Amino acid sequence: MSEVTVLVVHGFTGSPQSFELQIASFERQGYEVIAPTLPGHDSSPEELAELRYDDFYRSLHARYHELSDRSNLFVMGLSMGGTLLCDLLTKHHEPAGAILVNPLVVPPHESYIAVVEEMLEGGTVFVPGIGSDIKRTDRSERAYDRTPLAPARSLFRATELLQGRLGDITTKTLLFSSREDHVVPVESGELLAQVCGDLVDRRVLEDSYHVATLDFDAERISEESIEFIETLKL
Repeated sequence: MSEVTVLVVHGFTGSPQSFELQIASFERQGYEVIAPTLPGHDSSPEELAELRYDDFYRSLHARYHELSDRSNLFVMGLSMGGTLLCDLLTKHHEPAGAILVNPLVVPPHESYIAVVEEMLEGGTVFVPGIGSDIKRTDRSERAYDRTPLAPARSLFRATELLQGRLGDITTKTLLFSSREDHVVPVESGELLAQVCGDLVDRRVLEDSYHVATLDFDAERISEESIEFIETLKL
């Protein structure tokens, strides 16, 4: 039996630390975990401000290409990490399975995007951070305290384009959706489940906010992800 590899992808302005509990569980299970830091992340908001969605995607694609010949390759993403993986999965069907936690596949409302564009035109570079949307108070996400608007707008554009291609995904997917999420619209999980149908096993999280991987449902995500992987691995 081939070794299981899990490629883990964090969210916008965050870091692999958001998956620290799942990574520990996977490694105890004997899985190899690859958790790259996306360009401009876990460094400085100023560095991130100079980058765009395509920079994140190219970096992820290069890492994925190095692993794509592995028979028991699974991918896991949170928030923008889920966006990037959905984008990847519309073009590559090699992974044995995908695990998505509150992925962004529905862009913000047009009125919100219009405000972002107006702020960019007015010279605003940063707005307050979006990290650590966690219900429990004893954990926090290592994320920037400022969100750069230009790369955020590029993410929204990419999400708009991705919506029309979600039906190209053929990978079995375990989808975790928080009932209350202050970062990603709940419609994202609904759309993905609707478009991909039986390929998606959607689980609703009742006791976590956006960064559910560090929240009250973190252990559940770890356990059910391992069950999912064990069912699908060769």
